[in-house]
Amino acid sequence: MKETIINANLSEEEVALLEGLNENPKLIEAIRKVMLVAIQSNGVAKANLVYNPMYNWAIQIAQSKLSNEETGEAVKVVSEGLSGIQLAFNELLHFKKFEDKPKKENPAL
Repeated sequence: MKETIINANLSEEEVALLEGLNENPKLIEAIRKVMLVAIQSNGVAKANLVYNPMYNWAIQIAQSKLSNEETGEAVKVVSEGLSGIQLAFNELLHFKKFEDKPKKENPAL
């Protein structure tokens, strides 16, 4: 595995755990949903759920006493945070076990 700032800070055991995590893509997606649902789904109306639009982070920022410029900056910060989380999940996908493939005999030789 190529040395990066991320795996340089991980023990061999931690790398092995991340490799194991990548063997279960459904688990990765479940973890992603749990981490992002509080940010991406707040205030979204869904069947069988109590709807509360005030639970939406963007509405809370918009209704705060911030100036228009500060409101825009706050929304940008949250957006950048979401991007950072997504980038981190993309980095997780680099932790895959690589097994040595057996060399195939060339029958023509």
